[in-house]
Amino acid sequence: NPEIRPPHRRVLSAAFTFALNLLFGLGLRYYNGITVIRTDALRTVPLSTRGFAYMASILIRLLKPGHTYQEIGINLKYRPGGRSKAFVPSNVVSVFRTILALYFEMRSQRDIVTVRKL
Repeated sequence: NPEIRPPHRRVLSAAFTFALNLLFGLGLRYYNGITVIRTDALRTVPLSTRGFAYMASILIRLLKPGHTYQEIGINLKYRPGGRSKAFVPSNVVSVFRTILALYFEMRSQRDIVTVRKL
């Protein structure tokens, strides 16, 4: 039921998901929802950010090497008050920096694997 979120929030979430799927070759529907991860798998992932992109970073680091996932939809609840802090400038910059660093990290790992295969 994403329609309970304001239109601008749906557009930004869709753009974020599209960009991550494009950059990392994945096909997730959403990166910032409730997530359950096996402890042994999570311990293999460096937790390098505390910003709003932390879950996307974890998921990408788990999925690229071959971990599997199952997406299950949940009903969202209307937010009765307050505003999201996700879109303040400092958080947007933090997300951008995290994703950019992760992209170059994954790219360098791919290049190392390619060189080893040669």
